[in-house]
Amino acid sequence: MLQLIRVYSEERALEWILEQERQLFGNGGLNRFGLIPMAQNQFCFLAVREGQFLGYALFLEDLQNRGFLYLFSFGIESSQQGFGFGMQFARLLRDWSKSSGYEGWTLTVAPENHAAKKLYARLGTLEEDQLLAKYYGPNEDRLWWKLRFVATNLEPEL
Repeated sequence: MLQLIRVYSEERALEWILEQERQLFGNGGLNRFGLIPMAQNQFCFLAVREGQFLGYALFLEDLQNRGFLYLFSFGIESSQQGFGFGMQFARLLRDWSKSSGYEGWTLTVAPENHAAKKLYARLGTLEEDQLLAKYYGPNEDRLWWKLRFVATNLEPEL
């Protein structure tokens, strides 16, 4: 069973998140200078199973879409992918978001990242979908999504 842990300043957790960012995004990943204030002033979470970090998520308050969080970064340890942990973690994050009064998430996702798009689409209703050409530079297009959570008891558990 996964646990959702909020991180503020725990050194081991922050270093693990930075390593995941490097693996996922290379030089474009979040650095220490950005992560520390985000963890202390916004929302930084870990997925933990039997004491092992499996995933992380970083959220910001979306000031342009009141009532929504912006999912800044989400990742599952590469050796743990394909076992359903991403969906379990995303559901825990969604449930925390809803219980904290948020209506949904906004996020960007690479158009070719089909696994992430499928995961996010299972969490709610896609209200907006825009292609942002060259968002991070040449050959770095992103889809911008506005996802509203839906109330249902019919979701299959993994």
